[in-house]
Amino acid sequence: MKNKYVFLSSLFYSLLNCSTSALNLRANNNTNKFIIDNHFTIPETHLIQQTLDNLNIPPEPVSRVCPDNMQLVDGNFCPNVEQRCLEWAPHSNMRCLKFAPSRCLSANRIHMRYCMNTYEGQNIAGEIPQNMTTWYQARNSCESIGKRLCTSNEWTFACEGEEMLPYSSGYERTQDCNRDHPGFLTPNRRLLGSLNNEIAMMEAKRISLAEPSGTRLGCVSPFGVHDMLGNYDEYTYNPNGSYNRLPYVSWLHGGDFRYVRTRCRATTYAHGPSFRYYNISWRCCSNARN
Repeated sequence: MKNKYVFLSSLFYSLLNCSTSALNLRANNNTNKFIIDNHFTIPETHLIQQTLDNLNIPPEPVSRVCPDNMQLVDGNFCPNVEQRCLEWAPHSNMRCLKFAPSRCLSANRIHMRYCMNTYEGQNIAGEIPQNMTTWYQARNSCESIGKRLCTSNEWTFACEGEEMLPYSSGYERTQDCNRDHPGFLTPNRRLLGSLNNEIAMMEAKRISLAEPSGTRLGCVSPFGVHDMLGNYDEYTYNPNGSYNRLPYVSWLHGGDFRYVRTRCRATTYAHGPSFRYYNISWRCCSNARN
């Protein structure tokens, strides 16, 4: 919008500053125009603005609002939503194959505007996100680069959008994201829990079926955020939580590559901030620039 007014001012004043020997400027009260004899006419200011609006000048780039490799999330979030499953997966009461359109049950929506990392973990396309991360490590990783861990509501809204989609791509459970993986391996919990971090990380790498960030081109939220569902579960911040008892500050969203719920509103509350596992990563947020 600012660019339009700069253009308008430049055009208008350039014309007004033309030599009076070359231009004879006079008002015409009947046509809502300023007339420059024998050359052309300049519409009044509101008519110029209408013309500029029709030029389809692109909006201010997201890069001016959000840091590089982050997506702007801007809209109205519904805290209380009804999502009714129409068809469950065989032998499962967790994985819904098809939902009815969502309904907002809240009296008022909450306006939200912030930036979110495009990808999980270290936020690099083409790399497998880091896993085996505690909530504390996730929080510190974001803060070390001037960002913060996304809140639970921020994560949910970025995934579902204003339409309150159960899945980031719609109402049906498709294979657009890395979930329901048939090759899932059983973890050796003794090795995963080893005090020797090298041993624990080797076991986590052996059983992980995560894919490089951005591999699934269809796994994109309404705001352009990739891989929110499946791949790895993501730590978020519950501002009403506790560090040492339920409900914890450390909530998990998105599910992973296994046969789990893996939808936008599904949340795991049971793990404290020191918990880490082979299927857990994180995602950073930041405030949008005005």
